[in-house]
Amino acid sequence: MLSPVTSASIILFEDDFENEEYTRSSWIVEAGDWKVLDGDYSSTVMYDGSDHWSLSKTGLSVWTDYEFHTDVKNTAGADKVILFRYKDWNNNYAVHMVGYPFSQNYVRLNKSENGVFKQLKVVPFLNTINSWYSLKVRVVGNKIEVYIDGTKYIDFDDTGSILNQGKIALYVWSGNYSGVGSITTSHFDNVLINDLSTFPSPTPLPVPLLKQTDLRWSDEIYDSATEWSSPAPPTIHRWGCAITSVAMNFLFQGVDKTPDGSEVNPNSINSWLQLEEDGYVNGGHVNWWALRRFTRLAHNLYGSPILDFRKNSSFNTKLLNAHLEKNQPDIIGVKQGGHFVVATGRSAASHFINDPRYPFTELSSYNSPNSIMNYFPTNTNLAALYLTVDPKVELFLTNQMGLKLGKDPSTMEIFVPGESNYGFVPPILDESNQPSGPGFQELAMPLPINASYSLVIWSDSLSPYKLTLIGYDRNGDPFMRTFEGIVDDGSPTLINFDYSQTDPVGVKNAVKVVTYETFRNDIRLAYSLGWINSQTTRDQLIHRVSLLEKKDTSNSDKPSQVIGDHLRDYISQLNKQNRINNRSSKLFLADLTQLGF
Repeated sequence: MLSPVTSASIILFEDDFENEEYTRSSWIVEAGDWKVLDGDYSSTVMYDGSDHWSLSKTGLSVWTDYEFHTDVKNTAGADKVILFRYKDWNNNYAVHMVGYPFSQNYVRLNKSENGVFKQLKVVPFLNTINSWYSLKVRVVGNKIEVYIDGTKYIDFDDTGSILNQGKIALYVWSGNYSGVGSITTSHFDNVLINDLSTFPSPTPLPVPLLKQTDLRWSDEIYDSATEWSSPAPPTIHRWGCAITSVAMNFLFQGVDKTPDGSEVNPNSINSWLQLEEDGYVNGGHVNWWALRRFTRLAHNLYGSPILDFRKNSSFNTKLLNAHLEKNQPDIIGVKQGGHFVVATGRSAASHFINDPRYPFTELSSYNSPNSIMNYFPTNTNLAALYLTVDPKVELFLTNQMGLKLGKDPSTMEIFVPGESNYGFVPPILDESNQPSGPGFQELAMPLPINASYSLVIWSDSLSPYKLTLIGYDRNGDPFMRTFEGIVDDGSPTLINFDYSQTDPVGVKNAVKVVTYETFRNDIRLAYSLGWINSQTTRDQLIHRVSLLEKKDTSNSDKPSQVIGDHLRDYISQLNKQNRINNRSSKLFLADLTQLGF
């Protein structure tokens, strides 16, 4: 594969497509079916008498001057296309390479402005299928340069253009190079965006440097780490990079006392999170959203700022710089998201950081930072939805107003509208890169509208799950519900709930949709997981559920409630006899309750 060609030093974004979860959380698929396979990103379309296309985009709409590099190869079809300064389908620039099997070979620069397509420049360029090409675009102001394999082919000044900023996108077009049935498959790799804009380098913000290794708190128990940290020690010294980063951020922004009046430091934040039902999630992960309430409670007592929170699941230098210019020192995920540092300012080559564990002072010490956690002052609304679930399980949230958030099980498309967030959260890593656990999936939506919501929990493989559903009201107070169950390919779970920003009690009253058939299916899935000790026990349980269904839907003289009570006693007895485990017993009893017994 070809190596990226770059002359810029500030990386806005990069993806080598070696980590499917990172790619999935970093790109927004606008059309088509995109796959991460064998270290590249690809899509296939077919001409069936009408043109078809695939498009996947990333970046920020405020990106202006940058260098966009990618390697591109077609394994079928003539057209290879990338888009830049992409606002939408009607407003963007495109580099379009056309080659074999089409009779003509060229590269051209196109523009769509307010829906009007224009071909700006065409240059002959011999290209074919099954060959990688290193494609680079440099755009500064109205000047556009296009390089292929290090050679400049296009140098164009688009004077007067209104296309002065936008995202980047990868594009696959069906074309019509050989009539109906023509297939185009494009592969992309080594996407790298470098910042070419010029702006002053601010002095690093005076963020206090705290260390998780400080003897004042290093030996304190972190979260409930005695339950999941193996081998020992279960301490802040080992796992406390996130809370130490939070303490540095809060102290700089003027939140210097906890709600109980103690000094803000890693241990006091840890202690507060330990006492809150929503403080830590999924084995040692800080719930960033809960800490908004921490600042609101402290504000009510001491007048310190209330801080709201947003997360960006991919790293964007321009976004980080914008926050720093507002005196907001973002918390940055590094080491594949397993460690956290605080960005304090722009340096010559990268960014200055406060690292809570290591002696590093610049972000360039880490490869590929992968997320941005931003706390910012607010005086308004802390309403939000936050959901977590096991790492092999997907979530898809909708409402009657047309919301789509998460991964759609019918199309495999991922939707992340507005400031929402969806994706895999990697485990915390200690100094020897030992993980805190398997990580988890999260779904977050700030300022959700008052509506009825439906949540699909699903997986393409047999997977037990524990879902935590949290609805925050306008004050950041949590309303929580947890569900445990099992999903498999073709066997999802559906949960319905109502949400209101002023009183999210509907979250606590969330309902799992249970039928007699889903009950029987839970029994089958539990047996497949080994939660039921024998096929005989499985069959007896299914038989009793079917008997209950028959009585419940007939005019039998024997009340179905009696059979329901007997089934409940039978499930408890099986659990005491170790014929079913605790998780299956809890699941079956919950199903029975939901059926009204």
